Amino acid sequence: MTAELLSLFKGKKASQYEPFVIGWQSPSNIALVKYWGKREGQLPVSPSLSMTLSQSVTKTKVYVSFDQKYNGLISVNGDAQHPFMPKMKYLLDWLIQQIPELKNITIQAETSNSFPHSTGIASSASGLSAFALCLVSILQRIFQTEMPDHDFRQMASFISRMGSGSACRSVYGGFTLWGETAANINSSDEYAFDINEKIHPELRSLRDAILIVSSEQKSLSSSKGHQSMNKHPYLNDRIKQANNNLDQILKAL
Repeated sequence: MTAELLSLFKGKKASQYEPFVIGWQSPSNIALVKYWGKREGQLPVSPSLSMTLSQSVTKTKVYVSFDQKYNGLISVNGDAQHPFMPKMKYLLDWLIQQIPELKNITIQAETSNSFPHSTGIASSASGLSAFALCLVSILQRIFQTEMPDHDFRQMASFISRMGSGSACRSVYGGFTLWGETAANINSSDEYAFDINEKIHPELRSLRDAILIVSSEQKSLSSSKGHQSMNKHPYLNDRIKQANNNLDQILKAL
C-alpha cells in the first residue's frame, strides 16, 4: 500500500517552483513494549507498542526553494554542520532516491524541542517524524496531489522509519503499534498505526511524568543499542518475550 502511495509522485513533473514554507510539530513517544534489533531496510525484529507524549515535541519548519546551485538539505537552524544534519539529510536523500523528481529542491530547516535532545526522551523520534511530515507536505505541494489524512500519515510513518524506527510511531497521537504481530491483523513492519479505538476509554487518559535530572547526552545511542542485538545470544528469547508482552498488554489495554 505504501509503495503505491510513493508511486503517486514518481514520474510526475513538479507543478510549483516558487519558494514556500511548510511546518509541522510532532511528539516524542515512550515504548511500553520496546523493539531492540533491526533487519535490513530498517525493519524491526519484534513488534512494539508506544504512547505519544503530547508535551514533549519537536517543532520543525522547512523553507523550500529551487536553487540550481545548491540542492538538498543545506542547513539546520542556519548551521550546515548542525548535529541533526546527518539524519535529516539521510532521510531526504533516501526519499530523493525513491522520487528522483525531488532532486532539484533546496531545503533549509529550523527545528526546536520542548525538551533536551539525546537524553533518552526519544528526540530522534519526534525530530525525524516532524521532518517526514514536512516532506510529505512538500510532495503534495509541489506535485499538487492531495491525500486523505490516513494515507498521508501512513506515508509519513513509512518515510520516517527510514531515518529512525521509533519515529514511525510518532506521526500518530495516543497509543501506536508498529511491527507485524499475531495480536493484530492490521499490523505491519513497514509503518505504524494508531490503535486508540481499541483502547479502553479510562486508559486513554494515561499520563507519563518525566523528571529531567540531567540535560547531558546519553552515553549510548539507540542506534548502537540496536546494533548490539546483532547475533546476540539472547536475541531469539528477546523476540519471544517482546511478542508475549505485547499480547498481554494489548489485552489489558
